[in-house]
Amino acid sequence: MRRSHAVATLCLLTVLAGCGGLIDDRATPEPVELGNASVPPGITADGVDASTLAANHDAVLGSTSYTVRVSEVITSNGTVRRNATRDRRVAPGADRYLFRRVQRTNGFPTSSLAPVLTYWYDGTAVTQRVGTGADARVDRFPTEPPGPLRDPTSHRGVARIFGAFELRPNRTLGDGPVRLTGVRFSDPGSAPTPSFVGPPRNASLRAVVDGRGYVRSYRFAYDADASGVSGTVRVVRRVQFVAVGTTTVEAPAWADEVT
Repeated sequence: MRRSHAVATLCLLTVLAGCGGLIDDRATPEPVELGNASVPPGITADGVDASTLAANHDAVLGSTSYTVRVSEVITSNGTVRRNATRDRRVAPGADRYLFRRVQRTNGFPTSSLAPVLTYWYDGTAVTQRVGTGADARVDRFPTEPPGPLRDPTSHRGVARIFGAFELRPNRTLGDGPVRLTGVRFSDPGSAPTPSFVGPPRNASLRAVVDGRGYVRSYRFAYDADASGVSGTVRVVRRVQFVAVGTTTVEAPAWADEVT
């Protein structure tokens, strides 16, 4: 194994810059009467204030542990051009977290990135592992809190994606989760996309918000043009926030392999 702070830092920043079963239809739901049900901040029968919802999402998750699972699949003419997953386990206050990204690409600019990247942040330094098995490279470099993840709860992404739509609640289950549907893609420019993908169009958004006020999951799908690909690609991004309050975050065994 060898150390290369410059390569490790560049690889890590590239991943973080890249920024996740709901039905993909564009039918407009009828707004529901929420009545006296207890609904999360930012949600009313008339619509959704994305900034308020995102701030509450951040406040709820910021005080506990949780796991974020992201899946992004890009297809073109029925062929999968990129399939990437990210798994992030975060301790309360994000003072520790473990991140893993796995991706397969077919003719995309991201083909040059390592297929598997994992890193561990312990509050003072990042230990990064590129690859798997005996050929993996492990590097460690210091960093200041909150480490490389500037938005551990992904609330900024929630604010931008949800804020790009006119949203309506289309079902509420008592005082429990509220389901949201994008009825109009009102601000395409605010929705974040990968750097190699153009402005989104024909977009849809479905989401589930927990009764405590954090986003349980969302599915953001859209068409776009992409670098190096002829014709239109379809991007489907699914994000889940799970194991809230029950996620355990421990250093991986390979964190001691730095030489």
